[in-house]
Order: sequence, then C-alpha cells, then structure tokens
Amino acid sequence: MAYNFPTVVAATVTQQTVAGTYAVSIPSGAVAWTLQIHGAGGGSGSGARRAAGTTAGGGGGGASGVYAQFGGSTSGLTGPLQLIIGAGGSAGAAVTLDNTNGSAGGNGGVSTLRDNNGAGDYLVYAEGGGGGGAGTSAGGGAAGVVGATTTPLWQPQAGSAGGSTSVSPPGNLQSLAAGGGCGAGGISAANARGDGDKGGNGSLVLDRVTTSSGSTGNGGAPGVGAGSAGGQAALPPSPRGGGGGGSGAGGSTDGVTGGGAGGAGRYGSGAGGGGGSRNGANSGAGALGGDGWAVLTFY
Repeated sequence: MAYNFPTVVAATVTQQTVAGTYAVSIPSGAVAWTLQIHGAGGGSGSGARRAAGTTAGGGGGGASGVYAQFGGSTSGLTGPLQLIIGAGGSAGAAVTLDNTNGSAGGNGGVSTLRDNNGAGDYLVYAEGGGGGGAGTSAGGGAAGVVGATTTPLWQPQAGSAGGSTSVSPPGNLQSLAAGGGCGAGGISAANARGDGDKGGNGSLVLDRVTTSSGSTGNGGAPGVGAGSAGGQAALPPSPRGGGGGGSGAGGSTDGVTGGGAGGAGRYGSGAGGGGGSRNGANSGAGALGGDGWAVLTFY
C-alpha cells in the first residue's frame, strides 16, 4: 500500500537589523510563520551648560523598545508581507552656548509586520522606547518611558533619569528585552560634579525563557568620561536585547572640560545621556537609540 507523505518545506528565514521597510514574499509551500521583533530604542538627552552656582543637569537615558513574538498560519495571508524595522531615536545635541539647557532625545521607531504589502492588517506591532529628557538648570533630564504593544511581549526597560550630580543606572534586572540607557551625571548648584554609570542589561529571550546576558554599556569615567556604546547583541537562535548605553560624566567645575557624551544603544536598547557642563565648555551630547530588529521564519 502506497502512502502519500506531505512535502517537507525547509524553513526560510529573513533577518533584518537595519531600520527600513522590506517586502517579504511568502515561500511556495510554506504553511506557517513565526516572528521575533523588537521596537527601536529611545535616544538620549544632552546635558545643560550653566554658570557656577546653577545646576547643570545631565541628560536622561532612553528606554528600550518592546520585544514581541508571534506567529500563525499562512492560509489567510495575501502577501507579500511588509516588514518595517524602527529607527533608533535621535540624539540630543551638545550645548555650545552658555546658560543653555540641553535637548531631549527622540523616541524610537515602531517595528511592524503587515500583510498585503502594507495595505493589510497589522500582524505584529512593537512600540519603540521613549527618548530621554534634556538636562536643565532645574536638574537632570527625565528617564525615557517604555511603549506598549498589541501583541504578546516581554517587558521592556525604561531608561534612568539624569542627575544634578551622580546618577543611578537602570539596573541589572532582567528587562526581558533590550536594556534602558543610563541618565548622565551633572554639576550641582553647590559645584559638586557627578559621574555617569552603565546602561541596563539586555536579556536573552528564547521560547519565553530568559537568562542573563551581562551585555551592558559602561558608565562615564570621572571628569571627562564618556559612556561607551551599548553592549553588542546576539540574534536568534539566541536572540538577545542589546545592553543600554552608558552615560557621560559631568564636566569639570571650572568650565575647562566639557561633559561626557552618552553611549549609543544597540539592537533596540536605549542610549545613555550626555553630561552637564559649566559655561565655557560644551555639555555632553546624547546618543542614538538602537535600531529595532526582526527574524521572520516560514515553515
């Protein structure tokens, strides 16, 4: 007796890590799809440039984007699919004029998957992270806030606020996505200068199981320190959210040395803020949030 076994279709994988819009054809014979997708991270704020006796706050860190995982049957899809990878949020510019507050970082872009070349329904929608606030004469910039999503997700991580002196990092907790960027150090009205710190940890995400990645940006060193870029992220089969950007330190209290620049985010993580400075020296610039990423697999 003869048996007609079903044709086995090799898995087809599309992986994108650069912001943009991509058309993805549904392979012939594919019956199902799965998607791992990450919204872009928020950019960070720059520090304030202020006179002695006035607070020069550091810029706030950007939040990480949302991570989502979803899938389904190809039977109801028209195709081609439209995959959009969100762009990392913009960086607050360094302040070059005396007695001026910093600039806020921009929000990270949304990463999405839609049917019918973008004219169909959203299949997956992952929000970007919020940008960090500007350092001001009133204190450090606000922390970037996390977005929401309409599909199953792992909790993203907010950035941390900038400081009028030293700052606290977002933490080593498992964000279950990419890490948040750290707020930057500044200079207080009493002329106390603060350091930056490291970004938040990213997290390994695989089949709803998480383990520590230890992949983070480094905080700014005292005085002229600038945050490093966020930690490099791995992609499936072991997806990992990038570490958040480290933040810059406040500049010297005599106005000779400027604030340290923030570290950029990677793979959906938030950027670290730029340090505050005294008049006569530039404040630290914020940095770009990490672009989103996606891995789309057909079976």
